[in-house]
Amino acid sequence: MMTNVLFILIALTPIPVKTGPASPDDRVADQVVLRDGSVVLCQVLPNHSDRVHMIVRRAWVEKRLPERAAAWLHQDRLSRQRALVDRAQRLRQWRQERQGLGEPADAIGSWIDAELAHLDRREAGEPFPLMVVSIPRREVSRIDEQPEHRRRMLRQGWRAGFDRVEMMSETQLQAGLQDRGFAPGAIDPAPIDDLLPVPAESNRRWLARRASTEALTDPDLRFSRFGDLVLPDSGDAGTVDQAQMANAVGNLIGSLLGNTPGTDPMKAHLDRIEASGRIGVVVTMLETSPEFDRVAVETALLIRTAPGRWETGTRRRAEVRTADLPANAIQPLAADPQVRAAVQLLNGFGLGQVDPQSQQRGLAVGAATQRALGLARSALEADLNSVALRLNRAPIGPADGAAR
Repeated sequence: MMTNVLFILIALTPIPVKTGPASPDDRVADQVVLRDGSVVLCQVLPNHSDRVHMIVRRAWVEKRLPERAAAWLHQDRLSRQRALVDRAQRLRQWRQERQGLGEPADAIGSWIDAELAHLDRREAGEPFPLMVVSIPRREVSRIDEQPEHRRRMLRQGWRAGFDRVEMMSETQLQAGLQDRGFAPGAIDPAPIDDLLPVPAESNRRWLARRASTEALTDPDLRFSRFGDLVLPDSGDAGTVDQAQMANAVGNLIGSLLGNTPGTDPMKAHLDRIEASGRIGVVVTMLETSPEFDRVAVETALLIRTAPGRWETGTRRRAEVRTADLPANAIQPLAADPQVRAAVQLLNGFGLGQVDPQSQQRGLAVGAATQRALGLARSALEADLNSVALRLNRAPIGPADGAAR
C-alpha cells in the first residue's frame, strides 16, 4: 500500500453421479479421435510437433479402452521411473542452492527435505487416479479441445472424485461442483498435481515450477517499479516505514530532476536474489497516462534461466480509467495514514504544499491503481498457483490419491 501511495502522489472422494452421457458438444472433456475409431475423453496437454500428450483417468481407460490400457499403463510405469530420478536430482540441486539463504526457518527447504524422503514411497501401493498418456500424432485423426472454463471444470470434477465425469455435460457438472463448494470463477486453477504421478517435464517447465514456488513463498521476491524507482513489495499495509519512504521519495525526485541511474535499478535486487540461490522474482510495473486519467499495471514472473540471465515467464496486465471509478472510490485512500504520511513527507522536501486539487487527482489515480493492481495480481497469482509445487499440502500418496 505504501509503495502504491508514493507512486500515486508523486506522479499524480469418488461420488457416483447418476446421469446419462452428454452429447460430445456438451462435455467438459477434450476428445481425441484415433485413426482406428477409438475416442479418448481426456484433457489434452500443450502439443508437441510429433506426439499428443493427454491426461486421462486410469479407471476410465481400463473400462472404456481395455485394448489400449495395458500398453498405456506400461508406458506410465516407465515414465514414472524416469521422472522420479529427474525430480530427485532437481530437488537436491534446489536444496543445495538454497543453503546460501542461511534462514533458520525455510519453508521451501523443509518441504524439499520431506519430499525427498517421500519420493521412494510415492509410487508404492495403489496407482494414482490420473496418468499422462503420450501417443504419436500419426495415430490421431482429430482433436476437439474444450474452452478453458470447461477444462477447469473437468479438473475440478477429477478433484471432487465424481464418477464418469468425462461423460457429464457442463450443466450437470457445474451443479455438482457448486454443491461441493468449488469456485465457478476463472481464478481457481484447479491444480491436479497431487492426483498424478511425478511428471516427466522439460528443464524449462521445472524452472517455471521452481520460480513460481519461490515467488509465492518467499516474501522478499516481489517488487514494484515506477520508472526508475524500485521498491520492495511486501504487501504489508499495516505499518509506514518512514525511512524507506523518505529514501524512495528522494530517489524518485532525483529521477524526475534528471538524475537517471546509470544501471538498471532492478540489477542490484536481481544480483542479491541470484546470490541467495533463488530463480523467481515478481515485478509489478505501474504506468499512468500523461493526462492522469488511466492507469496500467503489468505484473510478471521473472525466471533466472542461467547465471545472470533473467527471462520473463507469465505476465498479466490490467488497465483502469479514473472515469470508470464509483463516486466514493477515493474515500478509503484519503483516510489512510500512509497517504497522509506521504503527503507530509512530500511537503517536507520543499516542493510546496500538495494542493487539494492535486490531492484529489492523485487519490483518483490511486484508486484506479488499486483496482488495476487487484485485477493483474489476482490473475498472476492464479497462473503461479497452477504451476507451483504445493507446499501447503502434505504429499498425497497413491492410496490417498486414488480415494479422492
